[in-house]
Amino acid sequence: MMQTYIIRRLLLIVPTVFIVTVIVFFSVRLIPGDVVDMMVMGMARGAGVEDPRELIRAKLGLDQPLVAQYVTWVTGVLGGDLGDALVSRESVTNLVLNRLPVSLEVGALAILISLAIALPVGIYSGIRPDTVGDYLLRSFSILLITVPGFWIALMVWVYPALWWGWAPPMIYTRFSMNPIRNLTSLIIPASILGMWLSGVTMRLTRTMMLEVLRQDYVRTAWSKGLQEPVVVVRHVLRNAMLPVVTMIGLMLPVMVGGAVIVETLFQLPGLGSLLVFAIERRDYIVVSGINLVVAGFVLIVNLLIDLTYSFLDPRIRYD
Repeated sequence: MMQTYIIRRLLLIVPTVFIVTVIVFFSVRLIPGDVVDMMVMGMARGAGVEDPRELIRAKLGLDQPLVAQYVTWVTGVLGGDLGDALVSRESVTNLVLNRLPVSLEVGALAILISLAIALPVGIYSGIRPDTVGDYLLRSFSILLITVPGFWIALMVWVYPALWWGWAPPMIYTRFSMNPIRNLTSLIIPASILGMWLSGVTMRLTRTMMLEVLRQDYVRTAWSKGLQEPVVVVRHVLRNAMLPVVTMIGLMLPVMVGGAVIVETLFQLPGLGSLLVFAIERRDYIVVSGINLVVAGFVLIVNLLIDLTYSFLDPRIRYD
């Protein structure tokens, strides 16, 4: 039953998210440095106060044991409150909600670009193996896999400015204000992420196409005299897409890491740049809140991807 499967998966998300909160909340404290040291750096000592650090720790609740801090934070999370940033005292929930749309835009656009590149190339290489075009396209996919995305971003950012006096737009415009300028500010960073992701997807699509083309039912379809487009679309493509769809779901956490670099380089106000800023300031609450939201998002998306399997292959059942 589909409903039973969905309920089971949703229930499994609860312990997974709990483990994520424990790992993130405590591991982020292992980062060298301390938020209080950052806050008092350059600050003159208060009148009559020998060391303001203890006062700041008490005000922020950092004087409590880590377990007590964790319980306080999780209690707020269960109530829909991710806490307040230690430095700016802004609501982490508001910070995440303001920046989440930017990261979602970049991620969605990057996935669309990667699929637009990878699927046609992978399908062509699969149905025309060991041809000149196949060798060239396979070499291109290997190049996309091996070249780091941050290096491509730096090259795009630096060399056009040196050679032609042009630099990518560094001012983000919201879609609701100006859709054209919004797309202009996102297309380059999204293309960099998309090209990096397309290399892996391209190789996997080709491999799966070759494997499915060797199946007996595909040979039967050929023997019936069906045209190549019919065989590829109806009998090969849907079955070959199952591992590709899975790969896209597995690449989401990796794309978040790539978005951190791209958003920082192109000054996009997304979760990635906020995460870097929070780590620099040792703002544990912001770091924990962002990681919790990203983990929840990845789990939900992977559930949706699992549900698409029955659409791609009707033989799959969720009993």
